[in-house]
Amino acid sequence: MTGFAAFRPVLSLFWRAQRGRLLLGAALAGLTLLAAVALLGLSGWFITATAIAGLSATGAIGFDVFRPGAGIRALALLRTGGRYGERLVTHDATLAVLAALRERLFRGWAAPGAARSLLARPARLLFRLTADVDALDGLYLRILVPLAGLLAVALGSGLALGLLHPAL
Repeated sequence: MTGFAAFRPVLSLFWRAQRGRLLLGAALAGLTLLAAVALLGLSGWFITATAIAGLSATGAIGFDVFRPGAGIRALALLRTGGRYGERLVTHDATLAVLAALRERLFRGWAAPGAARSLLARPARLLFRLTADVDALDGLYLRILVPLAGLLAVALGSGLALGLLHPAL
């Protein structure tokens, strides 16, 4: 087994057990990244616009700072809330899947036939078992969720640019 085929059993385990939470976590990760990109764009525009408006007295008086400032605050809160929700949902789903996996593995080790191999090298096998399960923790949280967020930002940014300038 090489490449992506090695991850199929693990991914199917995650997908079967916590499909709704995993999709919600990926959606929240995408929303968080989109809010971060929008926050960067709006705050950059706001800084540039205030600099230009400050060049003349009439521009400085007529420039509205409240609406862009409110947008910046709203996007910052959306980014913070989205990150919190994403962490809460994805960690809850991951820990639930890993708890079920640990239970299945330890039930397998409790079987009568497995006791002989466990008695030969108990510490090594137990360490290997728990290390392998702990490695699965990072698969979803550190690889799949950021990848889903990246795809959401790429598609969202491409759609927004296409709507702003159809010739692109």
